[in-house]
Amino acid sequence: MNEVAAVRVDLKRARVYAGGWQSWSQTGPLPATAPPPPVTSPESRAIDCQYGRTAAAGTFQGSGQLAVDPADGGPVTVIGAVDCGARVPVIQAVLRGRDLVVSADAPVTAVAGGGPGALPGALGRWGRAARRGPGRRGRCGRCRPCGARGISTIRRRPPKTSSPT
Repeated sequence: MNEVAAVRVDLKRARVYAGGWQSWSQTGPLPATAPPPPVTSPESRAIDCQYGRTAAAGTFQGSGQLAVDPADGGPVTVIGAVDCGARVPVIQAVLRGRDLVVSADAPVTAVAGGGPGALPGALGRWGRAARRGPGRRGRCGRCRPCGARGISTIRRRPPKTSSPT
């Protein structure tokens, strides 16, 4: 595992989202001071853990994606796979003092950006950018910066309104 980011967090309010290995995996935002309980049963390990390996106690583990909301007014940081075509990276985060230290076993990018919606908004922007892939533009071909470095979103047209007759 290579260290890829360290995010200073508010210990009382920070949240971590670790993407699940597949649709049955337990996932969701958790307090940074309360990592998920360790996986112990063989059945759960097969369903919830990428490559059948569990994370060490006290470690958040995501498959291809992990996000940190520092809850101190700073931007949400989303750490995600560069390319999942060959191998989905295992991304882990461990709390060390006031820093959440993130590491990965394959290439990832770390995007820290503002924008509406805090953690859910940042995950949505990351997902839209990942869906388009590197260098791709939105379906309409008109993109604008959304406030997060390296991510663009589609400029939405205002809804059409019918004029009263």
